[in-house]
Amino acid sequence: MEVKKAKRQSWKEFGEQIEENYQHDSKKFWKTMKYLRGKMGRIVYSIRDKENKLKTETKEVLEVWKSYYAEKYKNERNDEEIEIQRNNENQEELEMDMDINYWDVQIAVDQMKNGNSAGEDGIRSEMIKAGGAYLTEQLK
Repeated sequence: MEVKKAKRQSWKEFGEQIEENYQHDSKKFWKTMKYLRGKMGRIVYSIRDKENKLKTETKEVLEVWKSYYAEKYKNERNDEEIEIQRNNENQEELEMDMDINYWDVQIAVDQMKNGNSAGEDGIRSEMIKAGGAYLTEQLK
């Protein structure tokens, strides 16, 4: 019985640490997730929803997980969105008074790290760097 209790406590602490990493150290969070997928990764074939109904279709299972995490992190997202909106408004005011020149763009391009995944537009940092002076001029 003590072993079972200790295991339960250990998993609880592990879960709390994962949540902490998710919020404050995303690199460590995803490294842990990658490790767990390899070691303990298994497919969830069924799950019970809020009404305790068993869902077995892949689409249904994903919807249950989606709604669970949406509800779990709803307040955090709202707080973050408000803060981002405030920051954007302040940033827009500052940017209106500033002109971006060629060297500002060149410094930003030089500081981009290689090997990162592409953004929403599908453009990788290596592609921007390969564009040289012509692309830098177009970006300003």
